[in-house]
Amino acid sequence: MDFLASCLLPFEMEFSLEKLYLSFNKFLGEFPWSTGNFSSLKLLDLRSCGFWGKVPHSIGNFTRLQFLYLGFNNFSGDLLGSIGNLRSLEAIYMSKNLTELVVLDMAQNSYGGTIELDVLLTS
Repeated sequence: MDFLASCLLPFEMEFSLEKLYLSFNKFLGEFPWSTGNFSSLKLLDLRSCGFWGKVPHSIGNFTRLQFLYLGFNNFSGDLLGSIGNLRSLEAIYMSKNLTELVVLDMAQNSYGGTIELDVLLTS
């Protein structure tokens, strides 16, 4: 299913939308990151959707985002630089996406809790 043709939200809804659950669908292709203004978005769940391609730096504009679920897709590219702007981010799930990971730099942060690298690196 072509994602662009199958998921168009009313313009008014984009501004007030706080949670977007699209997980476990059978979309194919790239997620249209530039579509919409989701300035209120706090949760984005794209697990197991069949998405691929780069997660653009514009994801850093989702400044209220607290939970980001990207696992079990085929995303690629540089994500860690983009998420540096997500000051409200509490959790990020990227299982099955980091099969080519060479460097993970998480320096100079004030993390609380545990960092479960095995979850990030499971392929």
